[in-house]
Amino acid sequence: MNKLVKALIPVLAVILVSLPSRGQEMGTQSKIPAETAQAATRSLENFRRLVDAQNYRELGFDSPDQAAAASLGQPLKVYLVKLDQLRDYKAGADPEALLSDINQVYYPITVGGQARSGIVLELKNGEWKGVSFGNSGLARKLAELRQAAAPGGAQLLVELPVLGLDFLGQRGADNKLTLTSLSAAPEYKIEAGTAISADQAFTTLAPFARDYNGLPM
Repeated sequence: MNKLVKALIPVLAVILVSLPSRGQEMGTQSKIPAETAQAATRSLENFRRLVDAQNYRELGFDSPDQAAAASLGQPLKVYLVKLDQLRDYKAGADPEALLSDINQVYYPITVGGQARSGIVLELKNGEWKGVSFGNSGLARKLAELRQAAAPGGAQLLVELPVLGLDFLGQRGADNKLTLTSLSAAPEYKIEAGTAISADQAFTTLAPFARDYNGLPM
């Protein structure tokens, strides 16, 4: 072994130790930016002011006054699955490659520990702002699935809007991603509330994505 190789070995060892593994990368992929907490608090105040006697039920509350007791739940990072990428998906490929970070975070709004509504924050021009309020149905379905999910592992919200599907994603101890559909979609062979591997979900949906004609669903 020449002197140059001997000198390089310790350096290479340090580099290899410091490189993130695939699991470490996935574990941090769904990390919630700390600065969203303040933005969500401001958005909740704005949301409370939107609730009135005409829309309180639509926004998820039992009375207009109930909004004053609302608080923020545990957030979820939001990812989008694009149709053109899903079309090309093949069984056994990396499902993580289909997750597009759209710089959005979902905060559930709760009252007495029960999910009532939600706020979607989006990063725009370097600042997190509330861009969507309400959707009590989504909030309650997500809460049910999160409560029933296996403990541990990062959770995320995965949206496939063209096919009208939303999933609760979760990474297990092995860092493999599973997806649980919030609603049943028998036309796509997707069951509600059943966790399946992301690979299985995307493999099942890919043919439907290829057949999609571009018309509203």
